[in-house]
Order: sequence, then C-alpha cells, then structure tokens
Amino acid sequence: MEHGFIPVDPALPWPRRSLQSVLYSPKFLYPYLWGLMLPVVVYLIGKAALTAHFQQPLSPRQKAWIMTLYSAMLMISLGSPLFLQFVTLPATATIADHPNLDTAYAWTLGSLFLAYLTADTAIGLIEYPSQFGIISGWVHHIGYAVVVVTQMQMGQIGAYLTMGSAMEVSTVFLALGMINKAWRHDLIFGITSVLLFTQIL
Repeated sequence: MEHGFIPVDPALPWPRRSLQSVLYSPKFLYPYLWGLMLPVVVYLIGKAALTAHFQQPLSPRQKAWIMTLYSAMLMISLGSPLFLQFVTLPATATIADHPNLDTAYAWTLGSLFLAYLTADTAIGLIEYPSQFGIISGWVHHIGYAVVVVTQMQMGQIGAYLTMGSAMEVSTVFLALGMINKAWRHDLIFGITSVLLFTQIL
C-alpha cells in the first residue's frame, strides 16, 4: 500500500475513506496541484488564438465556453480508456468489476477534473463573471466537486468517470457552437446526446 492511500474496507456497511485521507493522498494532491496550471494555460492560449481568429475581443460567453470545451476534451481523451474497458466487460459484469474502479489513473483523472472546476471558478470570477451565476457556476461546480470527492471516498471514482467521459462527447459540439455559431451542429449534438444516453441506459 502506497503512503497516504487508504483502501476502502468492504466489510463496512457503507465503506468510505475519510475526507482527509482523500484530500491529503498523493494520488489526489499531486495531480490536483499540477492540474490547476493546465486549464489556465489552455484558457490563455485558447483566448489568444480565438481572438486572433475572429479579429475581435471575445464575449464573456465565448470565454466561458473555452473552459467547457477544455473540460469536455480532457474527460473524453483521458476517460475513453475507462469507457472502453467498461463496454468490453462480459455481459454478466457490473460496474464493480471495472478494472479501473479505484486506481491511481482514475484518481488522477478525478483530480484533474476537480482542478478544472477550481480553475474555472477563479477564471470565471475574473474573466466572465456574467456567465458564472449561482446555478451555472457555484451550484454546478460545488455539486460536481462533492460527487467526485464522494466517489473517491467510496472507492468508485472510475465508475463515475466512465459514464462522464462518454457523456462529454455531445458537450464538445455544444461548446463549439457556443464559441462560434458557424461551428454549431445541432444535428450532431442531438445524435450524440441521444445515442450516448440510450447506450448508458
């Protein structure tokens, strides 16, 4: 057992790690701290590139969707292996049989997602405060953070990220359309949303 990583005891009625053991675990802390820098760099580069492309300053709405696009691409690119592992399990398997249910890889992806939520909050309050509202900002981000940390506590973060990575495919098309109406593809957004929703059900 690695330092700071406490396994879930399956004998408990509702097995979970303490909040402290999650937040101070190197499996959470190191990717989270490194992950705080990545969305900031991506945002600044994306903002500069899009401003040059459109040859005018971006609206607050466009700025906000840069971060959403980043998050969706992160979840798809790093979460796809989890989804592929899940769909290739035998028909009799359950999510508990997922090989990456509670691994360092799953924790890293969960930590990077939490780092995105933190960075988006900070950037949003400075760069696009009109787009960072009570529901779409605070409640949304805090809610996701609670779910991710709870899944880490319960040793099931891989299960949450497996489904989340698949559902983010439609978000890419939504974000592109919000950044530039010419990039909007409602049909593709609708098809990916319906296909992924029915696959998960």
